[in-house]
Amino acid sequence: MSRAATHRKGLTLLEVLLAMGLMVMVMGVMQMFYVGSLRTADEGEALCRDVVLAQAALRRIAEDIRSCSGFLAAYGPGIAGDAHFMVLHTVRLPGKTLFEDRSIRDEPLPAECDITKIQYYVAEDEEETVELEDGTEQLLVYGLVRWEQNTLHQPVGIVRDDGQFDDERFDVELWADEIKYLGFRYFDGVEWVLTWEAGPGNSLPQAVEVTVGFTPVTEEQLELEEEIIESQRLGDQAELPDYPYGDRYAMVVRVPQADVFLGSRLMRARSVGMANLGEQQR
Repeated sequence: MSRAATHRKGLTLLEVLLAMGLMVMVMGVMQMFYVGSLRTADEGEALCRDVVLAQAALRRIAEDIRSCSGFLAAYGPGIAGDAHFMVLHTVRLPGKTLFEDRSIRDEPLPAECDITKIQYYVAEDEEETVELEDGTEQLLVYGLVRWEQNTLHQPVGIVRDDGQFDDERFDVELWADEIKYLGFRYFDGVEWVLTWEAGPGNSLPQAVEVTVGFTPVTEEQLELEEEIIESQRLGDQAELPDYPYGDRYAMVVRVPQADVFLGSRLMRARSVGMANLGEQQR
């Protein structure tokens, strides 16, 4: 009895190579999609982290601005500063720890008054530089600093036996090393200016625009701001540019204690008049 021979058709070498090539191509596409998804997720997470940090910094600065008062005798103005530095004198109750029950054996806490001096600025290293991607160099930037002094017009500190300065009344905090940019603009009731100086009476601005970012200020921006400040000092309404940075976040803070009769505008008009008079006499 003869068995019918069965013939099975196999894969040729060409078909195997085509199948393997198609499989490699599909796996490559899947890997590119996976890597792209991970990169997008990381960028989204970094963006969310930057937004949360920027909002926290803006809220903290806005809280201090809203707490500032007008001109205080023997202390100075409630707000004074320039485009990247600001000094505040705020009025608030002393810390809660001063009102806690303490044993007579405990060391007394340093006194605090209801007037607090606060400074905001971005700390830089004047001696060390870093190289940017375009090959230029700039100063090393440490980050956003909040400087606070709770006790004014008292001995500023003591020197310990090891020669180090010791004073608990000063609190200098590197608030966020990720934040490399800090900018201020001041509204006098009519226009925005880049500097705000002390004056008699209630010399607070009507509002303050606070901007934080993650890209340091450039030399070109500083030079342009100097030109704008000089023109504003003489009364010219220079156009304030919008810098093309996507990593900066701003908030406009209204100053509740500002003079409702726009005394800040009258103060600026008087200072502009004096500046123009000085230019004419030269």
